[in-house]
Amino acid sequence: MSKITRFIPLLFVLLAGCSVDESATEVAVEPKVENSILHGLSESSDATPEQAQEFRDLGVDVDEKKGEDGRIPLHLAAQSKGGPPTATRSYPVHSHNDYLRLRPFHEALAAGCSSIEVDVHVVDGDLSVAHDRDQVVPGRTLGIMYLEPLAALLERSPRIYADDPAPLILMIDVKSSWSEAAPILRERLAPLARHLLPPAGTHSGDGGVMVVTSGAGSGRQGLDAGVAAVDGRPNDLGTGVDPVHMPVVSTSYAGMFRKWSTGSLDESDRRRMRSLGEAARAEGKLLRFWAAPDTPAAWDFLIEHGCGLISTDRPTTCCAHLAAEYQDSTRRR
Repeated sequence: MSKITRFIPLLFVLLAGCSVDESATEVAVEPKVENSILHGLSESSDATPEQAQEFRDLGVDVDEKKGEDGRIPLHLAAQSKGGPPTATRSYPVHSHNDYLRLRPFHEALAAGCSSIEVDVHVVDGDLSVAHDRDQVVPGRTLGIMYLEPLAALLERSPRIYADDPAPLILMIDVKSSWSEAAPILRERLAPLARHLLPPAGTHSGDGGVMVVTSGAGSGRQGLDAGVAAVDGRPNDLGTGVDPVHMPVVSTSYAGMFRKWSTGSLDESDRRRMRSLGEAARAEGKLLRFWAAPDTPAAWDFLIEHGCGLISTDRPTTCCAHLAAEYQDSTRRR
């Protein structure tokens, strides 16, 4: 069985009694984002895509115990600090725009995310972390925020999560031109090669990190360069690209279904989603939707219909929800 297929369906292979450390939801609140729509959007599946994007852009998460949890924009966030992850296993959760968290990288690992996304721009010969070019802050680079902490963890153990043999996915969304970014990315990844799965590195066996490029780094240019694996699209299924080089297949939920609420999808849409999930699974790949509803009901729906990675702006809450769902299903047996 490939490393990719160990994720699918992950909820059914988790050991009984697994849980997310309580401290994962204890996040210090910095200057609060004042916006009356935030809490309503987090719980409603009827938000428009425009409202949902406003919610995402603010970098707001909602703590399931405390309600609204203050977040601040990227240019005000403190630099990520922290130790080894407190979670011992992963969940099929993709921390979308992870750098918007108050504790980038470490919050996602404390929750148990199996995938982390970071956007990068080429600035002065390095890869700066930001969604937009005008949000770049000196010192916030891919190396400092993600690669160096990863290297420190992997020196202790090849497994990011102690009880989980699956690799961590680091999805690097390249916002600059691929020709400009590729040689810099290759150089930055080279010191970690023994910890990275092919094609980015030489690691084999349990654990390690699977680097996947998205944005300008996805598609044929990325495949030909061999710098890292690529984030594919539905039309890549059936073309013979193996999961080593294309472990994830992503597409826009809003673009495919044109409906914000998963509950509003008719049976033909549901069949379409299931068919796409089955096609990805048959090739050992993970299906991911971006711009999907970001609620517990939607997460359950997506898992049930073949989605292999839940893309969320609420990684702590999402992982805790999936852990609780698994525990509940175990008790009902």
